Amino acid sequence: MVHVDSSLRPHNAVTGIGGDAFALYFEPKAKRVHCIMGNGRSPAALTLDWVHAQGVTGHELPPFHAMTATVPGAAALWDDAVSQWGRLRLEQVGCGCAVLGG
Repeated sequence: MVHVDSSLRPHNAVTGIGGDAFALYFEPKAKRVHCIMGNGRSPAALTLDWVHAQGVTGHELPPFHAMTATVPGAAALWDDAVSQWGRLRLEQVGCGCAVLGG
């Protein structure tokens, strides 16, 4: 848990719950480094068919448009890291996302 906590805290302070986060976790027994990418994904409802129905043609979304917004990935990263390597539940580690998420 200490390793997960120390790799998440710096990103937590920079991005907060509304941003993205990336973490490296060293697993001592296996001598292996794991990477978790908590970068934003597009919303589930943003399908290619929906984009075309909005009149977008070609291979790029219009810049500075709501279609280019992503869902923040930091909270998902915290949950993934705690689930995979933590000994405590998410609401016990103090990241705040469990409190905000209900």
